Amino acid sequence: MHKYPIELQDEEKSCGAYCIDMILKYYHFYDEIKNIKKKARLNQNGISIRGMIECLKSYQIEAKAYEATLEDIVREVKCPCILYMIYDGIGHFVVLYEIKDEEYIIGDPAKGLVKMYIEEMNEHYGQRVIVIKHVGRVPQLHYKSYRQFLKDTFFAYQRYMISLIWKGLWIAVMGYGSSYFFQILIDYIHLKTAFFYMAILAMAYTTLECIRTYMTQLKMKEMIHLQKAMDEDYVFQSLMNMLKQSHSFFYQDHGVIQSQLLSLFDLTEMSLECFEKFFLDGLFFVVLFVGMCLLNIWLALIVAVTFIVICVISYFRLKDFQSINKNYLEAHYLFRHHVLELIDNHSLIRYFHLFQRQRERSYHVYLDEALLKEKQALFLNQFQSLIQYLIVLCYGIVLLAGFYLFHLQHITMGQLIMFYMLVSYCIQPVLNMVALASQYKQVSLIYDKYKNFEVDLEETKCTLDQPITSIRYDDVTYAYGYQLPVLEHIDLNIQHHLWIKGITGSGKTTLLKLLLAEDLAYQGDIYINDLELRQIDLASLYEHIGYLNETPTFLHMTLQDNFLCQDEKKIQFYLKTFGQESLNDMMHIVLSENGYPLSLGQRQVVALIRMLCRDWDVLILDEAFSHMDTRLANKILRYLMKNDEGKIYIMINHQTKIVNKNMECVIIEKGKIKK
Repeated sequence: MHKYPIELQDEEKSCGAYCIDMILKYYHFYDEIKNIKKKARLNQNGISIRGMIECLKSYQIEAKAYEATLEDIVREVKCPCILYMIYDGIGHFVVLYEIKDEEYIIGDPAKGLVKMYIEEMNEHYGQRVIVIKHVGRVPQLHYKSYRQFLKDTFFAYQRYMISLIWKGLWIAVMGYGSSYFFQILIDYIHLKTAFFYMAILAMAYTTLECIRTYMTQLKMKEMIHLQKAMDEDYVFQSLMNMLKQSHSFFYQDHGVIQSQLLSLFDLTEMSLECFEKFFLDGLFFVVLFVGMCLLNIWLALIVAVTFIVICVISYFRLKDFQSINKNYLEAHYLFRHHVLELIDNHSLIRYFHLFQRQRERSYHVYLDEALLKEKQALFLNQFQSLIQYLIVLCYGIVLLAGFYLFHLQHITMGQLIMFYMLVSYCIQPVLNMVALASQYKQVSLIYDKYKNFEVDLEETKCTLDQPITSIRYDDVTYAYGYQLPVLEHIDLNIQHHLWIKGITGSGKTTLLKLLLAEDLAYQGDIYINDLELRQIDLASLYEHIGYLNETPTFLHMTLQDNFLCQDEKKIQFYLKTFGQESLNDMMHIVLSENGYPLSLGQRQVVALIRMLCRDWDVLILDEAFSHMDTRLANKILRYLMKNDEGKIYIMINHQTKIVNKNMECVIIEKGKIKK
């Protein structure tokens, strides 16, 4: 373990989670970052200080938060601790590892390991610190590193890997043979050599090069097949795993989820590069370097020294490049997100004459990306020129030393040329391995994203076999993250239809989403048929409860397909009952994800019919009539009440004209049930 563990955050709001991860690794605790985020209850606003303390507590680490000055920290706080910093008005957590005189050693999830001085600390420190008071026994945790992932991947695709290694070995041997041809050409071919032997030599060289080219072709073909297999196992399977995640997984920005999922293509590509560069390029280098040693050990040592110098310089320059590239990718993501924002709000910008204001803001976002892109390109140009100079210098040193040995008659001119060619063959594989080593941290970060999509194995829970006849909230309190409660001390029995009323933001929808187990981190108990919700298998729960809100979503398929019902008679029955036969003329139209080109009311009707085609015990209608006219909404409501057949309807609607007087009604006010 390094003295100062450093972990880089994978999204803008996750700095708190990665600070906890660094603290855990400092004390030799290893857990998956997704578990840390879950325990700290990361949401779109980040993690609160209380959330971080509660998360550390779950790992048997006692921590407390204080308001403290830098002088207080120097005098009284034991490192490591977590500091709250403010950059451009935005809060950011970092880990303070050590204070040396006026130099602060900081683990920053956004920048890595940095040193800050008292002036900079005074400018950004937010006067809040989380102090570690006591560290308990290391709990039993499951953690899988990227190195272990590579090992498992190697054995999972062992047939491909062994085949690639053999091909790489053959290519290296053929490369050595091709170089040997030029030694023979220079040392043994002269005017008196018979043309027949020259022809044989030319044919042998041509055959050797053809075999090497063919083996390279086979190697690339094998790698293409391997990448396809890995993409299917890791990218496509992660896509399917996403559909099995809990509802809380989708609380994060959907653009972030999409970005993380698409980055998994980079995971398979870079993992494949790990095998190619460390196994194949490494094997290629070893074979050729052994060949150099056989030609002349002193020249080989000179090459080894120059390669080490090139590798060290390249490694640290590439580390700097990775930092620039990370900043560029963040700016690029923000620009993409900004483009989507402009598309979604084009009408708002036009109606409120915001073009000039948005132009200035858009140019600022664009300029950030453009400048970082330019900086990246200039750095690469400078780096490539530097490496080219170093390679030329390496060639010059090899030739100079080679001519000296030739002058001493220790090697022939043919051996020198052969040695020179072997060196030229080795340059690119060595640079490839150095580049990969410098990218290892970034690839590990992508691997953390892959683990976010893995489905956790849950303990066996009770299956809900019987129809739902009763629902009971028992002293339920709930808050988003570790923030102020949205619902407080809710006691509610539901055994028949229920109408929930309350002003906007009072907690009505949150109350119902708890019933759907979208977040199980509530206090108190929710009983369904006397079974506590946390103990019920969610797959069986969703066989009994249906949910419909005011903005239903649709599959990018025809209207007919979007009813998700094979029974055409059922669909036609509901269309006729609700007076919506006109939709029959649109059955062939392909809908967008939000239901366009249907009207808002038609979208709600289609979604409701889709729900009614399933046999739910409980149907939750959250503003499901909000875009319908009163006449249509009353017609649907009368049908539901007349054909309830023992079902439970739970409704939220602000249209008081369609309230059914026979339904029980509760009022929620400021997160509490009004008595």
